[in-house]
Amino acid sequence: MRKIFMFALPLLALLSLVNCSKAEDEKEGPVANKKQGRLPGKFSVSANKQVYFSMGNLQYQASTSTWRFAENQFDILGEENKNISDSNEGWIDLFGFGTSGYKQKYPYMTSTNYYDYFGENISESFYDWGQFNKISNGGNKSGLWRALSSEEWNYVLEHSTNFYTSVNEVNGLLFLPDDFNVITFYSDSEVLVEEGETFSLADWYKMEAAGIVFLPCAGNRNGSGVGYVGERGFYWSSTVSGNYGADDLYFFANSVTVRSDARLNGFSVRLVSEVDETEVKK
Repeated sequence: MRKIFMFALPLLALLSLVNCSKAEDEKEGPVANKKQGRLPGKFSVSANKQVYFSMGNLQYQASTSTWRFAENQFDILGEENKNISDSNEGWIDLFGFGTSGYKQKYPYMTSTNYYDYFGENISESFYDWGQFNKISNGGNKSGLWRALSSEEWNYVLEHSTNFYTSVNEVNGLLFLPDDFNVITFYSDSEVLVEEGETFSLADWYKMEAAGIVFLPCAGNRNGSGVGYVGERGFYWSSTVSGNYGADDLYFFANSVTVRSDARLNGFSVRLVSEVDETEVKK
């Protein structure tokens, strides 16, 4: 369903919102408004809990056993995931369910047998990537991050305005945080925003600074085969489903849903950190 927003915003109000000029945005880039790997926007995942999303999708380098978040929310590795191995010097960003590295469930697993993957919910366990691992640009301590449950993904879908769009020529799903009122561009005083709109980098950095989250269509992996890059998004939850599956957030141009899929698939992981109770709803 198409969602359209129109508004008029004086230049001074816009400058106050983003707290930087267009030149400064282009110079400083996406990391200027991120702290310990998290984005500034708060998102409700239940009636009494909020989270911050990580600054980008989770990435892993096997040769150094290093985990990191992508520098940009729109960064995807695509075909590089075909090089997945236990000694790969490149980076990957598509992972089988629960492949944190705990108890031989390695992030470079390519088995197409679902029995090889952990078969229970990974919430509050070391099979959750963010609970077991230190994220180098996300605080560099284990236990700081976690995956959303399928129930939480559904809550975000129902309570956060979201629509399919394109950022830096990468397709994906955009979410507005709890306290967000309007989407703004640093251009005309009246701007039309609709599904499928392409955002310039300068405009995107302002939107990101205001807390907007973007999940890119990073595709999926089966074994060492990669598909749907730039076309579809698959994001793991922490919730198993039946004997073979686990739930994921799945989307493309005309659809978004939380569904069950085989645990052996390599999907994207976008972690969250919980908002401290003293910060909730501030």
